Amino acid sequence: MSERPTPIVAEPVASRRVQPMRTLWALLAVLALSWPVAGDPPAPAAPAPPAPPAPPAPPSASTAEQAAEEARAAVAAKDDTALRDLAAKDDPDPWLVADELVRRGEIDAAAAFAKAAPRPDVAALPAYVEGRRGRPSDATLRTLLAEANAAFVAGEPQRVLDLTATRAPEADTVASVRVRHTRGSAYGRLGLHRESAQAFQVAGEAAAALGWLRRASDMYQGAEEHAYGSSDPAQSLAFAEVGLRLRERRGDAFGVATSLGRIGFLQASLGKHAEAHAAYEKALSGFEASGDKQGIAWMLNNIADLLQTQGEHAREVNLLERALPLQEALGDRDRVANTLFRLGNAYEALGDHAGALSFFELTLPRMEAVGDKAGAGAALVNMGNCYQRLGE
Repeated sequence: MSERPTPIVAEPVASRRVQPMRTLWALLAVLALSWPVAGDPPAPAAPAPPAPPAPPAPPSASTAEQAAEEARAAVAAKDDTALRDLAAKDDPDPWLVADELVRRGEIDAAAAFAKAAPRPDVAALPAYVEGRRGRPSDATLRTLLAEANAAFVAGEPQRVLDLTATRAPEADTVASVRVRHTRGSAYGRLGLHRESAQAFQVAGEAAAALGWLRRASDMYQGAEEHAYGSSDPAQSLAFAEVGLRLRERRGDAFGVATSLGRIGFLQASLGKHAEAHAAYEKALSGFEASGDKQGIAWMLNNIADLLQTQGEHAREVNLLERALPLQEALGDRDRVANTLFRLGNAYEALGDHAGALSFFELTLPRMEAVGDKAGAGAALVNMGNCYQRLGE
């Protein structure tokens, strides 16, 4: 029903454990790797979690305007089937379509549209539309919204903040939520993560108060991601838990599984490993129920990472070997290379040096294929260590 919210980070990858270079073979391998070759890509930095992805940018109203015109025509033609089909779509958001009809002063058409396809996401929409009947126009606020969105699209986030700083919009309209959304996005564009998180929280609270559950969950996702970006995982976790409850209210099984995965990551980052494991297992069940390979692989890797830190390498191997064919089927070459490397490390920790060597040998060409020279170097060093332990 909803788009895939991007995970805060890719599944954590076990640290590359490079043993001391005890063999001439390993030393020569590393020297050969570091020798400059024409056309080589620059060596990548050490693996690190990527920055939090930006939440959705303020949406364009053009598709909502078109849908509003179609809804008006369906109401005028008394075509209940067409109206119901239009209202049942998640895109464009029914709240934006109804609000566009309200803006035009077509309250009766907005009311008919709001009632046409009832479900949790729009349960509060009929009451919202009726509440707008007879109220003064909010044309000034809508003009401000249009100017702010235009500034954001033009790459002028500071102008967005300047435009919206002088007027605190009323909290009980769709337009006011959208102004707050735009403000949060502008702070994020400027790299001001703490301020962005606060702005998205305010937007989420306002959307939830209206009953606009989809926008509320998106706003709390933005607050979560930017709180994490400001190095505040505890606050990020609090926002993620609110987002989870909103997705549960929406009946969004896919979004619930994704939220649980994000919550698990945040709990793990706070050292709450038992809670993280439980969240990951619930997320895994959700992804398995929907048959989502990417989500399944994500959770298998995250659970394996927890097991690795706890020294449970046999169970770690089992999960990584389940994740590997899924990543291969998805064509995710970077994660395939990292999973093979992690399998080599896990087999080495179990004392199976021949098994470890086989995985490091599989890792090497894949690291080279994705341009990961540091990973290829680590694989060569570990291969040398395995040869030394095997007496070869």
